Amino acid sequence: MSNPLQRFLGSRESLRGRTLNGVQWLMIKSLSISVIELVRSMIFLRLLEAQDFGLMALAVIVPGFARSLTETGTDIMVQRAGADVDEQLPTFWTVNVIRSALAVALLWLLAGAVADFYATPALAWPIRLLSLQLLLNGLSGFGAQLRQRTMDFKPVAVAGILAQIGVAFISLAAAWLLRNYWAIVIQLCTVAAAEWVCSYLLHPWRPRWQLRPAIVRGVMLFAASAVLLNLFNYIHISMDRGVVGKLLDLEAVGHYTRAHFLALLPVQCFANVIGQVFLPAFRTIAHDASRLRKAFFKTIGLLTILYGALGLGLFLGARPFIWVVAGEKWMGIVSLFQILLLYSISKCIVLVTSPIFYLYKKPMMIATCAGIMAGSFALVCIPMTRAYGLKGMAWAVVLSGLLSHLVAMASAVYLLCSNRSCQTDLTSPV
Repeated sequence: MSNPLQRFLGSRESLRGRTLNGVQWLMIKSLSISVIELVRSMIFLRLLEAQDFGLMALAVIVPGFARSLTETGTDIMVQRAGADVDEQLPTFWTVNVIRSALAVALLWLLAGAVADFYATPALAWPIRLLSLQLLLNGLSGFGAQLRQRTMDFKPVAVAGILAQIGVAFISLAAAWLLRNYWAIVIQLCTVAAAEWVCSYLLHPWRPRWQLRPAIVRGVMLFAASAVLLNLFNYIHISMDRGVVGKLLDLEAVGHYTRAHFLALLPVQCFANVIGQVFLPAFRTIAHDASRLRKAFFKTIGLLTILYGALGLGLFLGARPFIWVVAGEKWMGIVSLFQILLLYSISKCIVLVTSPIFYLYKKPMMIATCAGIMAGSFALVCIPMTRAYGLKGMAWAVVLSGLLSHLVAMASAVYLLCSNRSCQTDLTSPV
């Protein structure tokens, strides 16, 4: 009689075995990168001032806006493409290059205006130099995506860890020598360069210029939802920093963004793994609506237990956690950290709905939920910040996020309980 653990794990070649193996490697990658990022952040927090973090939090708003306006979603398209994916790659790459060129131009045009808006001339050149990120992203290959679509996660994990170790050494050296916001600029540009190198090491491929009309039309159709989704996410993620920077000051922006970063560590460390593993895993059982539904509900139950326990532990231990990670001078962010944890844990759980929307060819549902979040946030963030300061902003993030997450969960459950298999939806128009 087989061991109960072996029965649970399944054979290495089974869907469950491959999924758990993928989870294992991506979890190793995510945990390793989170530890590296946490150690780097602990050192940065002691070498730099809140104003440095505040200035860079405002600087990255512009690249985020440019990226949102030009997003195409080709990363997702590579993973869900059919057997002819190799024929589509040159067009995907060409579209990405054009997109990045437009984004870089937009970045240089907006840099001066943003610096004037915040009456902070020092913002202009960091914004312009961050265009290197967008350029390298557009020139990158599809190594990680091609590995993930075949559930070959080990090389992706190893490459990601090694790249982050290299980035950490370079950025820490910059922080030690410069002791100002330029160390963060160097770190962000180095991350983009490392990702560009890894994209070709994971899947050696010679890019070539190609624009096949049929593929371009497909990209543009998919990009419509991708642009909306990214714009809505941009509003929710970046508007808070922009509002705090305008209504308060750079120091307040620095305190808020560090609390936000630390609160979202569970998302960076664990939840982002789910999206990478469960899209290819769910895709293999998309033809069986009953099996897909059961897998989804089991996953939600497990995630609720795990993330709920993690969130409770961080909430109760917030003060010692902040003291160890950031030091005495950052203890003022404890209450912000606790409030934003509510949003973080909810986001961890709801991220598993995205693969369902992609499989049912309903990407606009993701954009719709993001729109609900962005719209409700835009309505309440300014009055709540004026009334309650940084805590008001944190609660605006939580309330708008929870509303959006409830809609996303209800929509995913509706699709799964409609007794339609994804196979029908995958071959029909959106």
